[in-house]
Amino acid sequence: MRIPLRTCTLLTCLVLSLSACQPAGEPTREQGTAAIGTIPTATPSVGRTQSPKPLATPRPTWTPTRPRPTPAPFGGWLVFSSRREDTSGDGVVDQQDAAHLYVMDLATGDTTQLTFGNWNDTEPSWWPDRSRIAFVSNRGGNSDIFVINADGSGLMQLTATREIEGDPAVSPDGKTIAYTAETPLKEGLPTRRLYLLSVEGGEPRPLTEGPGNDSFPDWSPDGRFLAFERDEPGEWETAIYLWDAKTGTASALDLPATSAEPPVVLPEFPVVFQLPRWLPRAGDYLSLIRAGFEEGAPLPIVVFQIQEHAGQVTLRQAPAVIETNFIHYTWGPNGEWLIAPVKSPSGEFKGRALLRVRVGLAGASRACSGCTGVLDAQFLTAGDFYDDYPDWAP
Repeated sequence: MRIPLRTCTLLTCLVLSLSACQPAGEPTREQGTAAIGTIPTATPSVGRTQSPKPLATPRPTWTPTRPRPTPAPFGGWLVFSSRREDTSGDGVVDQQDAAHLYVMDLATGDTTQLTFGNWNDTEPSWWPDRSRIAFVSNRGGNSDIFVINADGSGLMQLTATREIEGDPAVSPDGKTIAYTAETPLKEGLPTRRLYLLSVEGGEPRPLTEGPGNDSFPDWSPDGRFLAFERDEPGEWETAIYLWDAKTGTASALDLPATSAEPPVVLPEFPVVFQLPRWLPRAGDYLSLIRAGFEEGAPLPIVVFQIQEHAGQVTLRQAPAVIETNFIHYTWGPNGEWLIAPVKSPSGEFKGRALLRVRVGLAGASRACSGCTGVLDAQFLTAGDFYDDYPDWAP
């Protein structure tokens, strides 16, 4: 996923901007889309040059500052992107090296590498049955959508266009992938659109037409809604939209005032809502990062419940306000766990490791690396790595 151009500029003062901004533009589908059929079970020649291999991942513990309550059962599977090899040959592992996909069994900590090579494989999204993973790769010369089986076989390219494609999100029925497409900066003014791609075949269908730039699509657990963020032209504040699969229409959510005090230092800069993420729990709960512009200030995650009366969708703020110091994150079991990349615990290394934190949904809680008052936290990865883009599945 990428932070929109305008939002990225405003967030450069935050100490933990975790992904580089990329320009956007009007989609131009001159090359079309690769034919999509049944995902093959044999590994094609493109991409993988080695077999998946299990990795031993150090798991240092982190003693919280408060007694650990009895947590909801923690388990499931995590897919994420990481830079762990010196593919550039400069003697160090850094953000100039290739990014590969890894899968971790959270019950055991066993980690398996799925992709290999000198390209960047990022932004993975699980299939609902955990059989496949959609992700973004530049292995075809451009940023396109790919699919791979969970065991590392069956690599398949789904899109082949001039656009820069990203933010794939697989629908709960496993039949549709929502993603963003933008043109390179040299081809015009920034524009980013949402598309829906049927895994069973056919051309991608545009879901939005602008005039804003759309990012970060995420499906509700029942597949009814697709939430996304829109960067409105001429506005500093982003808007959160819901696309209703029942009606085929998208509308902006009227975000109520929240109990989270925004960390704003310049009055002319409003608060920006970012990165909508649905909670994997009963009912429709949507979380948003309420980002401000004070350097080093915490970033509250605010949780809303989606309610519908007489066809009208409204939001009610849930009690949870979670103080964080990260941007990318995924929800874990029952929406009571957050998994996010934070500053690596490995000495002075400036990479990122994955941290699991239990949060409270009945009031204020914290999910910061090193914060006091954190509920049950532990690093899942440790080492001279750059771990990012986690996605959890049961």
